[in-house]
Amino acid sequence: KINNISSNTFTNNSDYGIYFGSRSNDNLISDNSFTENNYAVRIKTSEKNTVINNLIINNRYGVS
Repeated sequence: KINNISSNTFTNNSDYGIYFGSRSNDNLISDNSFTENNYAVRIKTSEKNTVINNLIINNRYGVS
């Protein structure tokens, strides 16, 4: 994996907990906590990203 984002807390962000734009490929997002964000995880025009074992609570959108 190119990036391994794990064991973080993303709370109360007005836009995104995590945002991957075009060509942000082959990332692992695991074991994080996303609470009270607009989007917990937003992946746009990217491929082969893995999102596993995350806690996603009270966000407007979960994984998009």
